[in-house]
Amino acid sequence: MTKKKLFKFKIKKNLFNKSTLIFGNFGMKTISKGLIHPNNIENLRRKLSKQFKRIQNKNTKTKLFFNLCKWKSVTKKPMLSRMGKGAGSIYKWNLFFNQGVLFIEILTELPIDVVFPIYKRAIKSFPLKLKFIYKKL
Repeated sequence: MTKKKLFKFKIKKNLFNKSTLIFGNFGMKTISKGLIHPNNIENLRRKLSKQFKRIQNKNTKTKLFFNLCKWKSVTKKPMLSRMGKGAGSIYKWNLFFNQGVLFIEILTELPIDVVFPIYKRAIKSFPLKLKFIYKKL
């Protein structure tokens, strides 16, 4: 099995200055930086929406807003290929997140003591460390 090669890239910090809540009243901010596969984002979305559906009534609505910034390609050489001759073809696409980027915004009418346990349950299997933030009313 061949190893996956990740292209090295430089990211300017000016591109990631979105760190305040705009759409929602709760949010999740990244503490660590790294690559995330789209399946991880989909799993997190499913967990959050399932937990909110359990708690909310018919009158309360919850919306999730995702901030997906930088897509990066991961290349891989085919099996039984010789060394050299450049990088392989694109194997998959990942999302890169820097520190301090607002990842998810949640717009809901529920209070913070109800939303915070949902956040704790949802991020258990997520690869990056996230911090819970909220607007003070």
